Order: sequence, then C-alpha cells, then structure tokens
Amino acid sequence: MAGLRLLPPLLLVTFACVPHGLEGAAEGARRPTATLQVDASAAPGGDGSVHRPLATLEEALGRAGAGTVRLAPGRYVGPFRVAAGVVLEGPSTAVLTAGPQGPLLVAEGALLVRGLTLEGGTVAVAASGPLTLEEVVLTGQEEACIRMEGGGLRVRGGRMETQAGLPRCIVLAQGVRAQLARVRFSGRFERAVEVLAGATLQGEKLRFDGAFTAVHARAAEVRLTDVEVAGGSGPALFAAGGSVVLDGLRVQGHEYGLQTGAGTRLTARRFESRDAARAGLALVQTRALLEGVRVRGSGPFGGVQLLGGDVTLRDVRVEEARALGISVLQGRVTLERGEVRGVRGRADEGDGDGVSLRRATVTLRGLAVTDVAGIGVLAAEGAEVSAEGLTIERAGVAGVAAESGGRLAVSGTLAVRGAKGPALLVVDTGDVRARTLVSEANVQGALMAECEAGAHVEVGEVRGDALAGLERPCVSRARKAEAAPPP
Repeated sequence: MAGLRLLPPLLLVTFACVPHGLEGAAEGARRPTATLQVDASAAPGGDGSVHRPLATLEEALGRAGAGTVRLAPGRYVGPFRVAAGVVLEGPSTAVLTAGPQGPLLVAEGALLVRGLTLEGGTVAVAASGPLTLEEVVLTGQEEACIRMEGGGLRVRGGRMETQAGLPRCIVLAQGVRAQLARVRFSGRFERAVEVLAGATLQGEKLRFDGAFTAVHARAAEVRLTDVEVAGGSGPALFAAGGSVVLDGLRVQGHEYGLQTGAGTRLTARRFESRDAARAGLALVQTRALLEGVRVRGSGPFGGVQLLGGDVTLRDVRVEEARALGISVLQGRVTLERGEVRGVRGRADEGDGDGVSLRRATVTLRGLAVTDVAGIGVLAAEGAEVSAEGLTIERAGVAGVAAESGGRLAVSGTLAVRGAKGPALLVVDTGDVRARTLVSEANVQGALMAECEAGAHVEVGEVRGDALAGLERPCVSRARKAEAAPPP
C-alpha cells in the first residue's frame, strides 16, 4: 500500500477508469505466451515461425499456451473455438469464414481480435467473457454480428455491415458493459445496437448508414458522443426507461430523430434532426434537459413533440416544419431561448401552428415565432403558460390564441406584427394577460375575443398601429407597475 500511495494522481485515475469487465481482455492481450504465424497457403508441417508458418488456424488454436496468432492474407474456414487469453491478428485480407450453422468464433474467455475480417456464421462472435475488437470488419452474418451474454465488449475502429439485412448487429445482455469508438455500421439492421435491460453502452464517433434504428435501449444506460445516423426509416435512437446522455447526435431522415418512452431520464446537448418523417424529437413521459436543439424539415407530428414528463429546453431552433413547430401535451415544460420559423400547414387540416400548448404547465423565456401558417402560440385545454418576452411575426391566423380554459400571461412585452388575423385571438374561456402589448400591421387589429363565452383579456401599456378590438367589454386595462425603488 505504501507503493500505491506514491503513484501520481493521474495514474491512479487511469487505473480507476478501466471499465469493469474489460480488464480480462486487456490482461489477456498483454501476456501472450507465444506468437504463432499462420498462412493458409503454407505447406503442411510448419512450426509456426515466420519462415515455417502453420497452414491452418485450427492447429494454432490447438497448441497449448498459444498467445498471439498472426494470420497472413487468405481465407480460413471455420467455425473456431478460441481459448481464453488468445490474440488473433492480421490484415483485413485475412478472412475468417464459416457457414450459417453456428457462430464463427466462440470465445471461451478473454479474446482480442485485431485487423481481421470475420465473414459469415450465425454470429461473428459469441462471447460471455471480455471481448475486444480493433479495426475488425464483420460481414455476412445470418442473425447478429456480436452477441454478448456477459462480461465486457470493447470495439475500436472497423465496420459492421450487412447486405441482405439483419434483425440485430450488436446485442448487449443484462450486465454487459460495452464501449464502441469510431465504428461504422452499414446496411439494413433492424436495430444496429440493442441494449437490453441492465446493460450499459458507451459510444463515441459512431456512424450508422441504413439501419432502421441505430440504437434501441430499454431500461439501460446509454452515453453517446458525436454520433451520425442516416438512411433509415424508424426512430434513429429509441430509449424506454433507463438513462440516456447524448452530446452531439446528428440525424438525417428517419421517422424520428430521437424518441423516448415512459420513465426515461435524458440529458442531451447538440442534437440535430433534418427531414424527419414524423417528428425531429419526440419525448413521452420523460424527464429531460436538452441544450442546443436544431430541427429542420420535420413531418406532421412536429419539430419537437412532448407528451407528459418534465422537460427543459434551452437554445432551440425549429425551421421548415410541417403542421407543427413545437407541440406540448400535458406535463411541465420550460423553454428558454427558442426560435420557430417557417411552419407550413397541410391542406384542409387547419394546422401550421408555431407552438401548441395543451393541458400543460409551460414557461417560455425569450421565444420568437416567425412565418407560420396558423397561430404563433396557442394555449388550449387548460394550459397554464407564463412567458417572459414573446415575439410573433407573420402568423397566418393569429399571433397568440387562448381557448378552452387556456391561460397565457406575458411579463415584459408581447409583440405581434404582420398577422393575417388579429394579434390576440381569445376563444370561449381563454385568458390572455400582457403587461405591454405591441400590435403592428395585423390585418384584424389587436384583438378578437368571445366575450359572451367567458373570454378575458388584460393588457397594460399598448403600442402600435393596429389596435382595433381592445374596446371589447371583456378587456381590462392593468395599471402600470410602480417603479422599483433605487437600490
């Protein structure tokens, strides 16, 4: 213990950060007892040396105490059973191959594979102990690329591909801890990485091209950094329950850029979705903190769709959405520094709203809505909305609307400019309150309200050139707040 206390702090941290379950793979890689050369074109009778390589991989694996097995270019027909502590290495032109009757490689313990191509088999590797792959190509499997039943998985570089399509590529069972870095997935995987309950996935610089879903997790822990997903038609990333931490997720296309189910805990930074078929971001009963959200070209379910949960959004931009910009139904939401621009409505659907808030408690701070076919901000079905500064420009129906018990209170300035309808539209029992209202160039003036149905409007200071409607009986004028005493 005295020697341990003398180690530098950084070295202690390095030891502490080795993932549990992967130590064996690293240990096996560091302690080779021999290096055997294998060449499929060699003559029989070799001794495994550089000048007299063995002709078959089976012979090398059968030798007691074999540590590192180095393969020359060629094809090696399996399947193969590999003892614990073996290292298999060679160029990508060294191809291990097998038919669909079982796994290509069965690892009996810690295994390191470096540089090879693994072709065929029901799965490329079946492992329950620590497994490490470095710059390996996996292709042509029948059921999955890798199935981990236990231990740890570490993949560095390389690619995993399918031509005919696969239900899964990597399957992580309960208790498995996986680290993936600089890996490319290509082809029609239904779920490129499936993280089952109790498993852990950490991924960095991953690329998915063509997978229906890139990562599918249930009650698991997922941490992803710098991930790109494109070319699929399902949710790019799906999680139900568990914990998800994202830093840099970029999605092109897909049904949803990111979709979560009930009970998920989500933290995300730098999320980007383009041309989602339904919604860029869809969270269901999720506790979430998101910063730096960019959604462009989303489908009819909204750029951002929130159903229940407790969500904080900061620095959000939604552009060129179809039908809805941001949609909230139930739950509690805080939106800080948001921008919605260019929401187009669908023919005969009557939608195109910038921000739709229903049956939810919502706080808006610094929101701007521009060029929307419908309503700029809608508070409906009992929604309780408070806003600190709100700007609406060029809304097709109205700048702000409240209906069916929806309540919107704006401290600071509510500015509506260039609406084809009124600045404020208050229907049945809706309620709108604004300390300062700016109404400019709105075709139907400042206000349309159903006073006889229970609508209520309260405004303080009013400015602008389109002020018609403020004389209605359900409009009250708030007295200006007294100036705060000097500090």
